[in-house]
Amino acid sequence: MDSDMLATLIPPTVKADPRTLVSVLIANIHGQLRYIPSYRKAWIAKQKVLEKMHGGWDASYNEVWQWCQVLERYVLGYVTDLETEPTYYNDRLLHGCQVFKRLFWSFKQCRDAFLYCKPLVQIDGTFMYGRYTHQLLLAVTQDGSGRILPIAFAITPGESPDD
Repeated sequence: MDSDMLATLIPPTVKADPRTLVSVLIANIHGQLRYIPSYRKAWIAKQKVLEKMHGGWDASYNEVWQWCQVLERYVLGYVTDLETEPTYYNDRLLHGCQVFKRLFWSFKQCRDAFLYCKPLVQIDGTFMYGRYTHQLLLAVTQDGSGRILPIAFAITPGESPDD
């Protein structure tokens, strides 16, 4: 019994709650088939179901530019800057193929509200984990009542003078 077969058994459970623990999936499989899969096999099956539901990592990353274009078109004053770089395979340039490098975006309403805030900007960031190890950065300020207001957002590959 491989992960592909297990992935045909668990979609209802994963669709009901994508955060379902792998141990719960193992118990469900055991209840259905009287077979106890390894944790790894059940985890891989769950990943396959999630990918089938939401698309893969690469497909999601490839849709970022479309997301930016839609927001620029329909959200008044939305600003974005998406930067990509050429793709290489075995030191050969792949023509017509670009790889995500960094992204900046901001909403007009946030920038307009900054005029009425304290003249101080703070930047906070968090690391993204998993296949893509970029950083999510957030520029924020405070209004007169001490409430935090986001001004701009960015996803960068890491700390460098260019970021």
